Amino acid sequence: MKDGRAIIPFILLVVFSVGGGAYYYFFVTKEEYPIVREIENLDGKIIEAKLIGKSAGFLFIESPPGGKRFEIPTYKLSLKDRILCRRLREKIPESLEIPEEKEPEDPYINLRKAKISEMQERIRVTKSEIESNSLSETLRSKRITEIEEYEKDIRELEVAIETYKWRVKK
Repeated sequence: MKDGRAIIPFILLVVFSVGGGAYYYFFVTKEEYPIVREIENLDGKIIEAKLIGKSAGFLFIESPPGGKRFEIPTYKLSLKDRILCRRLREKIPESLEIPEEKEPEDPYINLRKAKISEMQERIRVTKSEIESNSLSETLRSKRITEIEEYEKDIRELEVAIETYKWRVKK
């Protein structure tokens, strides 16, 4: 019975040591820029990149080193690279300043914006088809109805996006 009590302080010591080490690793030590390494996305694609900064859910990279600069949302990175991002200090490169109101990309919103773009392209093509005067009157009226339906769907998607943004903020 007495030996069982002696192990509790030892277990607490180990837990606090591991917790303190993890805290030190993630919050005290910070990597310095630039960092040249391979980064991997969730699909397993790997690129050689020079990490040049990080800010609010974005990782700024130069790829291949010396090439084009761009940003990647951190939620699109593999787990090991997201852990690395936690260790990086916040820094926005001068050549890539993000407007303060910019939010991280959201898959729900991006999908609806892509559908809106697709429908706008369909409207453009259909309007040019109507303007060519090569359609019969029946087909022309059908195309006009299609345009009205696309415009209605676009409005519904825009409302869905705004509703989603409103719900997420709450």
